[in-house]
Amino acid sequence: MTPLLDLLRDDYEAAGCHTVDTDDGFQTLCPVCRQHTIITVPGDDYRLVEIVCGGGCTRLQIGEELHRLSTQFKPQAATGAPLGAAYNGNGNGYHANGHRGLFTTRGADLALIRPTRFLWRPYLVESRLNLLVGEEGSGKSTVEMWIAARATRGELNGTVVRVLFVGADEDSWHEVTVPRLFALKADLKLVDDFIALDEHSIFDVDQHASELSRVLEAGRHGLVVFEQLMDVLPAMRNTTDPAEVRRVLRPLRHVLAAREATGLGTLHVNKAQLEKLRQRQQGSVQFGALSRSTMFVGRHPSEKGRRVAVLGKRNYVAEDEAAAFSFQIASSKFSLNGEAFDVSRVQDIRQEDMTIEQALTAGGQEPRPRERVRDDLLRVINEGGCQVSTLKGVTPDTPTPDAAQAEGSEGCQGGVAPGDTLTPPAWTTADLARALDRDAKDHTVRRALDDLAEEGVITRGDDKLWRRTPTLFDEEEAEE
Repeated sequence: MTPLLDLLRDDYEAAGCHTVDTDDGFQTLCPVCRQHTIITVPGDDYRLVEIVCGGGCTRLQIGEELHRLSTQFKPQAATGAPLGAAYNGNGNGYHANGHRGLFTTRGADLALIRPTRFLWRPYLVESRLNLLVGEEGSGKSTVEMWIAARATRGELNGTVVRVLFVGADEDSWHEVTVPRLFALKADLKLVDDFIALDEHSIFDVDQHASELSRVLEAGRHGLVVFEQLMDVLPAMRNTTDPAEVRRVLRPLRHVLAAREATGLGTLHVNKAQLEKLRQRQQGSVQFGALSRSTMFVGRHPSEKGRRVAVLGKRNYVAEDEAAAFSFQIASSKFSLNGEAFDVSRVQDIRQEDMTIEQALTAGGQEPRPRERVRDDLLRVINEGGCQVSTLKGVTPDTPTPDAAQAEGSEGCQGGVAPGDTLTPPAWTTADLARALDRDAKDHTVRRALDDLAEEGVITRGDDKLWRRTPTLFDEEEAEE
């Protein structure tokens, strides 16, 4: 019996996992998937410990779940210096006093390297979260069903894939989802709906990630479809806070990676006619920053009656690789169980040479005055200040004061000269109205600003100044 063995066993017991001693370690249940797990402890070096989980969970996943579940850690018994000398500073996960740490190290193993894998190249990255984004009615769910149906027939990468649908609250399973899959000739034996065992349980990925992991392991699902990603996330105080978004998505991302399941979710975009996908994703732009691939679905910019799907965010695909296709949405009528059905389906798919910028500028219905004002305001805000061509008295080379000079001012048109900006850019409502050549009391401007605030694009501080909400995309662009 070694001090390290005692510590490990205590960690599992504290996490609610009963242990049974063996000759060289113990047996228990994995805290992640609850499958039989064998722990072998050959000595006092944590790096030599072998953890064999029946569900295939990694050491890192098991360690993080142990820490989350454990309520206390027993300190090392006073057995002398070997434990402190061996563990402290060696990156093995234990402190000199015997307490289990939160982090350790791992080396580079050439035997484990591999290229990025795709469930459907270049659109769906395997074992990662991928997004379909578009306006309401753009055809996102129709494309999602088409992808799921093709997966069950082995048409994405040559391998037949079992599909799990999660959070199908927006559409009834047997009234909408299954009929659409049937019309697309999906293999329904390979399609499952993730449901609660009782009417009081409401799934969210933060609290019930282990449940999703268990179902994925048992069903060997290769594709997980979230019909509306926001439906399976816990309540958040601020969906524009990068740290909070990272926190709520972390369990889902870990489960997808551990189970080698590809995630596909849908999000809405705001209606502003902007030329960057990042700016159009739902308030919520933070979620796109944490997906590995984002596909925009919208109307074709030049062919009436056709839709287009274009890969916007392509972390693992070369820029010159074709990543767009167009299609039509057709009606599919059939009779089943004495009932008549009429559902939508994708047809007439065609590869396209199109950029995301071209897809985002696709025409549609003429925007209403309030929407046009919102679009114009977004352009002003995303240019970083009030120095736009429509603002009277502005010249491109007008100097910008530092934060100290700007302190106490009322915005670009207040205590600072025309053309100046605050650091970071901030504006009064009157500043933004003047930037559009509108009256400072224009109610359309005020309502459009409120819309942008609700979408999480801008915020208004106690100083009554509007500022663009920081996003994860700002960090990415800064790195670029």
